[in-house]
Amino acid sequence: MPEDVRMLLAAIVLVTISVSWLLAEDGESAQRAAEAALDLIPNSPVAQLRRGQAILTRLHSQSPALALEDTSLLLRDIEDSALTVRRARQLWGGNTSEALALAGRARVEAGDPVGALRLLQSAPVGQATADEAKSAEVRRFAAIAALLADDYDLALNLASTLADDIEAHLVRGAAFSRSRGTRGEAQGSYLRALELAGDNPRYLERALLGLAGSASGRRWRPHGTGSRLQTLRDQDPQAADLVLGNAALTAGDYEKALILARRYRTAFQAVELETYALIESGNAVDAVARLDSFGQDRGDNSQRIQAMMLARQAGLNEEVDRIADAVIGSEDGELTSHGT
Repeated sequence: MPEDVRMLLAAIVLVTISVSWLLAEDGESAQRAAEAALDLIPNSPVAQLRRGQAILTRLHSQSPALALEDTSLLLRDIEDSALTVRRARQLWGGNTSEALALAGRARVEAGDPVGALRLLQSAPVGQATADEAKSAEVRRFAAIAALLADDYDLALNLASTLADDIEAHLVRGAAFSRSRGTRGEAQGSYLRALELAGDNPRYLERALLGLAGSASGRRWRPHGTGSRLQTLRDQDPQAADLVLGNAALTAGDYEKALILARRYRTAFQAVELETYALIESGNAVDAVARLDSFGQDRGDNSQRIQAMMLARQAGLNEEVDRIADAVIGSEDGELTSHGT
């Protein structure tokens, strides 16, 4: 067998292995397999997409090793790589929806949902083609971006076109929970998502967090969902604690929320819970400092910008200026390093 054919077959096998690890939500193994495929076929579009998906999976796994990397730069590289794949596929009429969805997802993860909507919606409001905008993968991330951009009507409209799957119900639940007078619809969507979650800890956590957060100021009690919370705890005690911590936050029990959040000092979801518990309990200075230092440690400017916005809302103008100067300085440093 010719060597180039042997390398191509090996790369195909490695990409298939990467997909298997992605389905198992093992981002680190999926990334290693995709990068091994890229070592064999450096410009493989499929391997580039799988690598980007693997990195995003790792970002959600709260891996301590990944926390040492520059998250903002990683997300920018994923978006650029996905758009490069999209352009290449456009030249020969290939399917570009997966690549565009990945680019939009990376931009959402970078804290720019409005920019993601510009990528994922069709003209005249966005850059997607009509076919791309109709695809399920693009609509799914457009719905998430609309939700994060506080455009709840658009989020509900996009989610309504998706299949009866868990992501659609999670988006509907979040959009309903943030709209007036639709708490019942929110809880119904989250309960349906909980039914579809099976034993998947990631989906269990998101559905239970939604139910806890839609309690609207009342102390949340699991009721019929207690067994599902226990299923989550058996697999991921941290996730179960954060569900209870967010329920405490919603109920106004900030002390309990802080106790649960501070058990997990390196997890972003825990830091976010701690930040909002501090804000709600009147400790805005500590909240801004906590989120900003966490973003600085991770090299994640999106979290630092979030801290800056919290500082602005709290009237902490000196903190706004300090964080803005730091973020601008780090962005200039990245541009300089790329230029050299």
